[in-house]
Amino acid sequence: MFAAPDPDGDRRGLNTDVTGAVAAITEATDARPVRAVVLGGGATAASVVLALAELGLEEATFVVRDPARAADTVAAVGRHPRPPTVRVCALADLGPVRADIVVS
Repeated sequence: MFAAPDPDGDRRGLNTDVTGAVAAITEATDARPVRAVVLGGGATAASVVLALAELGLEEATFVVRDPARAADTVAAVGRHPRPPTVRVCALADLGPVRADIVVS
């Protein structure tokens, strides 16, 4: 989070995590991600999926220990202008998955 003063002198937080994730992903590949599996369901997971949504992601699966704890992350992703379809899966219930990108 970076606090930058606006023209009125007030400070606002800017999330640079999404921008950084977009940069890292596009540096690694120029392929458009369609399906992603993300291990974890916290703030970093949200930032990564939001970054992938910027790149055209259609489906995201969060693999977590406790699905209830991923509710805020799912809500954050749902506020994206073009949110991917989101699924939350308990790690203990994970079976075979198809993904263009896996993020840990």
